[in-house]
Amino acid sequence: MALENPDSIEFEMEADVYTLRRTKKGVQLIISDQVAHPNVSGAKVAEDGSLEIMGRGLGKLDEEASGDAAALSEKLKTWFPPGQVKHAHSMTEFDAWNTSGITVGKFSAKWCGPCKAVAPAIEKLSLQYPDVTFIHVDEDEAKSLFLREKIQSYPTFLFWQDGEKVGQKVEGADAASVEAKIASFGAQKVELQISEEEIVEEDVVLTCERDVFCIEKTSSGISLTVNGKLAAEPGKCPHVEINRKTNKVSFGRGGGVLFSGGNFDVNAVADAIQAMFPTHVTHIHSVEEFDEIIADGIVCAKFSADWCGPCKAIAGFYHDLSNKLEGQVKFLHIDVDEQKILSQREEVSAMPTFHFYVDGAKKSGMMVRGANKDALNKSLKSLGAAI
Repeated sequence: MALENPDSIEFEMEADVYTLRRTKKGVQLIISDQVAHPNVSGAKVAEDGSLEIMGRGLGKLDEEASGDAAALSEKLKTWFPPGQVKHAHSMTEFDAWNTSGITVGKFSAKWCGPCKAVAPAIEKLSLQYPDVTFIHVDEDEAKSLFLREKIQSYPTFLFWQDGEKVGQKVEGADAASVEAKIASFGAQKVELQISEEEIVEEDVVLTCERDVFCIEKTSSGISLTVNGKLAAEPGKCPHVEINRKTNKVSFGRGGGVLFSGGNFDVNAVADAIQAMFPTHVTHIHSVEEFDEIIADGIVCAKFSADWCGPCKAIAGFYHDLSNKLEGQVKFLHIDVDEQKILSQREEVSAMPTFHFYVDGAKKSGMMVRGANKDALNKSLKSLGAAI
């Protein structure tokens, strides 16, 4: 494509292709001929044709490439039977369901990756333990309930027996601990009916449609349109960045790899994005690269994840800091899923985590966890940055 107007950038993302391989031992997720997950706990195709695997929405199916969406939906329902989890939209509704027997309350948030990832496993537990009431609650819908139960992290699981709270909470996407808890309260497990002999081993290839994005700069600010629908009004577009090594575009809570076919000029799109969203943040691709950069000067390193809502929320602020403090501080971005060894070495256990280094020495006492702009500014000021 020719970018005749640098204030209006249109581009497509590569179509994502997922293979679900059903075996007698479970269902594998295959991406780019690699096993991305050895035992998928859930996958479904919604009525509108959108694909969801392990709680994560992956886009709308390309029926020409994948086949009939309705037929695929029915097939996946036989692989992953729908669970019996109730969805409470208020504290009153939650309390009305939580009166007798064993109840599991799952406290979640729409932006929370681990919450979505564990959802299929909880759905399965609801089938295996039919005498247990499983209730899902979202923070946006029942804030008073979250306050009453003092929920501080997502997901959090709490337990009741005949309306009385029992046991210790479980924090994080830990379905095994949830199952252990309800078993200790006397819940009886029922084996699902399908046997290995009934399982037909096969592959299902699921191809999603390419999404079309348009970023437009106006006098009121930058807007974002996705597939013809306004996703962010002028002035409210999240910071958009591109990793030239991988051609991966990231923004808000989304992203993908630039489509390189047709008439699209990937380099021209990358140049235009970088011009519209300037940054001096360096993406780290190896431990060696990280160690070389932190060896000299002041460094702020952001340990992040694609699925992390708070990581995305503070991304624009972080990029602005990198521009403001150019020449004073080096800003790094590390994807914890791509750089697991580095993240473990630097003792990263929550996202986002910001670590600070001076001439190679880590300032452990200055670490910032969470999307805390004030704490980030305070740490940088203490290192002499002119904020």
